[in-house]
Amino acid sequence: MPAGDLPCVAAEAAARPIHAVRPAALDAFLASLPPAQAGYLRGAAFKARPDELLLLPGDEGVAAAVIGLGEDRSPFAFGSLATRLPEGAWRLVPGDYAAASAVLGFCLGAYHYGTFKPAKRAPARLVLPADAGRALSEAGAVWMVRDLINTPANLLGPAELADAAIALARAYGATWSRTEAAALDAAYPTVAAVGRGSARPPAVAAFHWRGSTASDAIP
Repeated sequence: MPAGDLPCVAAEAAARPIHAVRPAALDAFLASLPPAQAGYLRGAAFKARPDELLLLPGDEGVAAAVIGLGEDRSPFAFGSLATRLPEGAWRLVPGDYAAASAVLGFCLGAYHYGTFKPAKRAPARLVLPADAGRALSEAGAVWMVRDLINTPANLLGPAELADAAIALARAYGATWSRTEAAALDAAYPTVAAVGRGSARPPAVAAFHWRGSTASDAIP
C-alpha cells in the first residue's frame, strides 16, 4: 500500500494532542498542566509506565491523551495508540522520544488485513511531524508485505506474487522482467523443475532500480 494511503494518517491541521511522558519527567509534566487535568492524572495513579494510556477531559469531551513510555525507546512504545485512542485526528507533542520512531510505531499498530473482514473500527489518525517521511515510507512497506503474508495461498500463487513485484517496480519507475513457461527451463531450471510439481505454473519476476543520482561511472 502506498504510504500516503494509510488510513492512520491525518491531513487536517486541527487535532487533539498526545503527550508522551517518561517517569523521570512526570512531575514536570504534571506541573505544566491545568490543575484539573493534573489532579485527574494524580487521582488515576498515572505513573508513565510503558503503554499506560489515559484520556484527559476537557470542556467538550476528550481534550488530550497521555501515553506512558517507561524507558522504552522503540517504535513499539506507540504501537497501541491507533486502536486505543478515540477516532479522529491526533498530533504528537514533542518530548523525550524520536518523532520518526513514534510515527512508525503508530502506523504499524494501525495495520489490519481487511480483505475478508473489515476492522471493527477505523484507526485514530495522526498528523505527521515534518520529519516523518522516511518512517511513513517504512510503515507503508511493512503494510504491503503484511498483506502479502496474510493473503491465503489459494489466492497468492506464483503468478499473483510476480504481479505484485511488477506492480511495485512500475510504481517506482524500475525496470523489470518476467520469466515463465518454457523460458524458465533455460533461465531458472531449478525453479522450473520444482514448479512442475504444482498445477500452478511458476514465474520469476525481477526488477532493477537505482536512485536518480546513480550512474554507470566507476568511481
